[in-house]
Amino acid sequence: SRVEFHDCKLSGVSFVDASIKDVLFTGTNICYANFNNAKISNLIVLNSNLSESSFYEVDIKNISFEGNKFYRTEFLKTKLEGVDFTNSDINGIILDNYSMNKIKVNMFQCRYLIGNLGVEVVD
Repeated sequence: SRVEFHDCKLSGVSFVDASIKDVLFTGTNICYANFNNAKISNLIVLNSNLSESSFYEVDIKNISFEGNKFYRTEFLKTKLEGVDFTNSDINGIILDNYSMNKIKVNMFQCRYLIGNLGVEVVD
């Protein structure tokens, strides 16, 4: 069974050291949330705002993001391999090299991420 949050305000919530399993967030404000050291599996986040949230050393398995906002959201020391960001707004996202490894982004997002590394892309 899945726990579902629809159009909720969870701004500033602390999920530090939490175990999050089989959860759906839809249209939810999850700004300023702290997921540090959490264990997350089977999570779906749709059309939600995770701006300025923190994911530090998070253990992630089977996570899906669709149509979300990640402005100034930090993913540090969090293995995101295979996570698809192509339909989300990642402008301002903060990723270390470990977290960025093998994420899925579209061409526009790729240029943004490369620019954050100090690389100039020329047409």
